[in-house]
Amino acid sequence: MGLVGVAGCAVPRADSAGGTDTPRYREWVPAAETGGEAESLGSTTVRYVDIPGAFERGERLSVGLAGSTFEFWAIGDWFGHELADIEGMVVYGVSPLTMAFHGDISTERAHRALEEAGYEDERVESSWTVLLRRDQPRVVGLTDTAVVQVDLPEASSDVIDAGRERIRAVLEAGTGERTRRHETDAGFERVTDALGRGIRTTVPLERPDWLPSGAEWGTTLDTSPDGTVRRALIAADSDLESPIDDEFRAHLAEVWGVTPTVETDGAITEATAQIDDDPVGDSAEAIPPRASLAFASDDGSVTVTHLAGEPLDLSRLSVAVAGIESEPLEIGEGTLEPGNSFTLGGVPSDVLVLFRYELESGFVTTIAEFVGSDVVAPEPEDELETDRES
Repeated sequence: MGLVGVAGCAVPRADSAGGTDTPRYREWVPAAETGGEAESLGSTTVRYVDIPGAFERGERLSVGLAGSTFEFWAIGDWFGHELADIEGMVVYGVSPLTMAFHGDISTERAHRALEEAGYEDERVESSWTVLLRRDQPRVVGLTDTAVVQVDLPEASSDVIDAGRERIRAVLEAGTGERTRRHETDAGFERVTDALGRGIRTTVPLERPDWLPSGAEWGTTLDTSPDGTVRRALIAADSDLESPIDDEFRAHLAEVWGVTPTVETDGAITEATAQIDDDPVGDSAEAIPPRASLAFASDDGSVTVTHLAGEPLDLSRLSVAVAGIESEPLEIGEGTLEPGNSFTLGGVPSDVLVLFRYELESGFVTTIAEFVGSDVVAPEPEDELETDRES
């Protein structure tokens, strides 16, 4: 695979927001519905990023954890808003990838940006619009309070319908027209109440064998004056008869790579760990660009076109093939802006091509993928289930 050409390029307690604030992200988590597609959204792991909190306190996050906190911002198309315009980002840990960005949304600006990326109005509801992109299958729901994005495995009518129903479930939960998960799931309510809201909250996590029946657990990521603080909490439905501190400590030491302090008080078992890695210093350096890209393949070459969104520094962009251990291909110099394109040659039809971007912090994240015509895409791993981060 080679570059053909570039066209037109120029242990302490965390800060106050963690652990005590009302977990407002629950407004965007619908309750499970028996027999419906919304059931998966209402029973999966949910990750929430508090964007104002990340900007206020995120400079003390370690480079790796800051990068993984913002990495989902890079996935999807530009909708006319910068990350600083958003109040919060909800990621639902179930395939296909579903995300909600809530805040004060200019629907006119978002609609215009999505049209530039090739979206068409798929359906107009009473209070929101659903738009569809077919070449990179994705449906997006727009309201003045949220943008909901569902990545699709294909653009068939059944798959589009399922994506639309996911959007409906999230937006109706946000407006209060649909029952929310914490209103019907006592375990989810207990653990989210106890965790509060950090810079990043992930809940509920996969149940280890030793977790008592009726208990749920989750994590938050926040900062203290000394740096990054990781916090995990188990909320049981009654006081624990037998302590599980040792099991919890060992589990987190394996996942986090650091041994936490663990304490049990009645029905709550809480673990905290201070991360001593160097801080990122500036939250903005950990934020990936968000851009709408298009891919056109022809006889072993792939042309990548920037349709809308933030410019990409080509010196930070590289290309790798999933599953193959080799040095990534560097693209070159210059800036890829809307209307610009570059072409890759020698791309087999049976590979998944990853477009990787190195942030100013040094963290490298995937911002786009090209799926060859002969690739059977594997089911994505649910990285939210374990909260395992570097």
